[in-house]
Amino acid sequence: VVDRVLHAGPDPSSREVGRYQGLFAGADLADANYFSAITLVFTAGEHRGSTLSLQGSYNFPGDEALERAVVGGTGGFRMARGVSLLKVVSTPPEAAVFQLDLVVFTPRQRY
Repeated sequence: VVDRVLHAGPDPSSREVGRYQGLFAGADLADANYFSAITLVFTAGEHRGSTLSLQGSYNFPGDEALERAVVGGTGGFRMARGVSLLKVVSTPPEAAVFQLDLVVFTPRQRY
């Protein structure tokens, strides 16, 4: 289970825009491969009050970006679809820093 701060940039002092919350469950008997279900909860900025849901395989990213599906959302991201790419930026002793790039499509119609 994970609940981490979501910053606008890689610097820990950059503004907080939300939370990265979810779970990982072992999904492979032969390898360190996990199923992940993540919700990005936006608590500040233009997307405040909205969420994005990510789902897919997680196998400890190395040099390649880890790709997961954007499977939905709420608020401004209602009915969202797309893809997320997660890559390691740095691994200092105190905490690893990841970059999360999102390509998100939503319907034109607003509810």
